[in-house]
Amino acid sequence: MKKITAVFLIIVLTLALTACSSGGEGSETEETAKSFPMTVTDYLGTEMEFTEAPQRIASLSPSCTEILFALGLGDQVVGVSNWCTYPKAAQSIEKIGDTNSGNVEKIIELEADVVFVSGQTAADSVSALNEAGINVYSIGAKDLDGIYKGITDVGQITGTSEKAAEIVDGMKKEAEEIKTEFAKYDTKSVFIDLGDLYSSSKEDYLGNSLNLINAKNIALNFDYSSPQLSAEKNH
Repeated sequence: MKKITAVFLIIVLTLALTACSSGGEGSETEETAKSFPMTVTDYLGTEMEFTEAPQRIASLSPSCTEILFALGLGDQVVGVSNWCTYPKAAQSIEKIGDTNSGNVEKIIELEADVVFVSGQTAADSVSALNEAGINVYSIGAKDLDGIYKGITDVGQITGTSEKAAEIVDGMKKEAEEIKTEFAKYDTKSVFIDLGDLYSSSKEDYLGNSLNLINAKNIALNFDYSSPQLSAEKNH
């Protein structure tokens, strides 16, 4: 069984977090203000309207929190998930649960204008927040293009499109540099062991990322997330 080295995995994961580098404070310019009201559709296909850029923002996933801070919106984040530990400033922000079990009462109490989640959150929580006038916007990604779209969407909604474009452009450049570097080496078949032989398929970001380092994911073609392989399959 061939496993990808820790260094390779770190490279792939670090690329996904490039957006977490420090940036200037987000601001809604006169040009940005002209884009409101706007109607947007999230990762789950839910359509919603924003009449202005949200001023009080909640996040129910670490990836959303990191994007918000990268966009310079840290001062506007009033609540984060229990798992948000990066950047360090996020550790002192009010905790509001996680994607699967957000604390609806706390989010309403914090007077959040929008809640960003990664993937799908509980339908009853979304309904309760919508009834309170709070949009729940889901970002998600199975590949780098999905990550780019998530950052772009958050930038559009928060009036920080210019900063979002800067981040995405930097990530694309880094991705090309990584591809070019690893194209020098022979392609290897790789198994990502997430524990107990669970792996990552084409339904997961990590499973789709191995092409960056010229590696072939042996679990790629499963039609569902986190497939469990047998030891025999991995040989």
